Amino acid sequence: MKLTTYMPEFRAKAVELVLAQGLTLEETAKRIAIPKGTLANWVARPSAVAIRERQAAIASLSLKPRLRCCAKNWLSSAWRRKCKKSHRVLCEGVAGRYAFMKSVRLDYPLGLLCRVFDVSRSGFYAAVECPPSRRAQADERLKVAIKAAHVQTRETYGPSRLQPKFVAQGFDTGRDRIVRLRQELGLRCKQRRKFKATTNSRHAFAVAEYLLAVLLNGRTIAYASGSSDASPLAWPTFHEVLKSRPPSGATTHRTFLTVLTKLLGAL
Repeated sequence: MKLTTYMPEFRAKAVELVLAQGLTLEETAKRIAIPKGTLANWVARPSAVAIRERQAAIASLSLKPRLRCCAKNWLSSAWRRKCKKSHRVLCEGVAGRYAFMKSVRLDYPLGLLCRVFDVSRSGFYAAVECPPSRRAQADERLKVAIKAAHVQTRETYGPSRLQPKFVAQGFDTGRDRIVRLRQELGLRCKQRRKFKATTNSRHAFAVAEYLLAVLLNGRTIAYASGSSDASPLAWPTFHEVLKSRPPSGATTHRTFLTVLTKLLGAL
């Protein structure tokens, strides 16, 4: 079998298509009709001609320092802008990378995005043009049901209460899946506070003086203990209070009122 010999210039141009233009090995091999393995070897071990051409290109750039500085600043700023949001995309797998690339493809060159996220251009186009999977279609149908249930329940039902209803409707879903889809839709339940009755202070009536707050100091005058709060227990306590602090003038106490009420009720 006769071996095919390639000129050094041809090798240099093939390597330049991969390194400079950002084409993948598959695309470059199909474009210039050479085996992919041969092209991979050329890229891994560039020829002396390619090295000389690269050095000449660098030397030509040295003649234009302003242009080279502008290009370097643009690449660094573009890299910083991408890294600000794209550092977490690498943790989401290839699908997450393709989704982020699709959202910023109008702002940055596609070849640069492919090199940054280590994906192929053909793979990106295949992911963009391929139809949604069955799981994605089921998620879209479930999203419609979630939004309808969110309105019907007056935004009060959470994932735990919605999951049995969706299963009864024929959806094969769990609670975590509902939580994820609700987060994607930005739906949250209304947190209604329990009504707490308070004193209405916004009125035009006269406010009486709070005598208990003025007269009382929180001191325990007398006490008694027993198995019940019947009147026989209240009598000794009332007598102890009268002995320890005889009433002088107007004496009012909440405990006195309670004791007198019990005594009158027992009579």
